Amino acid sequence: MYDGADIISRNVCSDTVWPLAGGSTMIDSHTDSDEPIHVVLEVTNREALTSILRAVDESDVRVQTRNISLATLSPETTVSIDLDILTEKQRETLELALAEGYYERPREADLTALSDHLGISKSAVSQRIRNAETKLITNALQAYR
Repeated sequence: MYDGADIISRNVCSDTVWPLAGGSTMIDSHTDSDEPIHVVLEVTNREALTSILRAVDESDVRVQTRNISLATLSPETTVSIDLDILTEKQRETLELALAEGYYERPREADLTALSDHLGISKSAVSQRIRNAETKLITNALQAYR
């Protein structure tokens, strides 16, 4: 079973922090619902990755691997973004857009589908998305400076 010793960093949409071996941490947003948990792990070597994937494969947990890539970010090029800068409506709209495939290529959802789901006009959805993206990008670039 994987003990977590080779995990050197993580980024998870979550609420709870769990310590792991080797001084690393894992953040978990486990709730009583069936909501998905998005986990991003950085491991020190290929063997650690293989061990993690094997342990997940042997578990009863349903997992979808979306991307495996070489880590190229350094602490100097990594920024934290405060999501509290978004209004509740902006965050709700972005979460819906992401879940419905608005950011996929090709798009799986358009402004009409999002506006129907939210019960507001297409222009209101477009404005919420644009304003939220502007806040996030501005926050990220200011944090990087």
